[in-house]
Amino acid sequence: MGMIHLDANATSKLRNSARAALTSLLNREEEFRSASSVYWTGRNAKTALAKARRDLIYFLFGDSKADVNLFFTSGGTESCNSLVHGFISDCSPQHIVTTSIEHAAMLAPIAALERRGWRVTRVQPRSDGRIAPPDIVASLRDDTALLAVMAANNETGALQTDSRHIS
Repeated sequence: MGMIHLDANATSKLRNSARAALTSLLNREEEFRSASSVYWTGRNAKTALAKARRDLIYFLFGDSKADVNLFFTSGGTESCNSLVHGFISDCSPQHIVTTSIEHAAMLAPIAALERRGWRVTRVQPRSDGRIAPPDIVASLRDDTALLAVMAANNETGALQTDSRHIS
């Protein structure tokens, strides 16, 4: 019997539009190097990266010139650690709201802050695997510095963005 892999995000197929964009970029005649390089190959990579950033900002906010910062990382673990350790770990201990079903890449740095005196509320999912927004709202406090809820559970594929659960 073949392996059964229960990680929906890691095993989901690449969307056709994402595959086409990636293939188009990789099939170019010129090569890409570090976007920090001053050479033409680096400048080409920097231009492609800037376009990707604008496209993502437009997709997320409907305005490619939205006043937001978008950071690219090597993956989810680096993103979670950058968020937790890079943005809030220097603050005096406060409060964090997360869920009991977050990815270990988020739970581990939050647990590290908890050991340093941060208070953490872990919201439990409902029977359908989703976190109910009223449960999140009830957990927020004046000293809440971080709310961490994954959009799609990596093990079950349950989406936390279903508008039917918003009241």
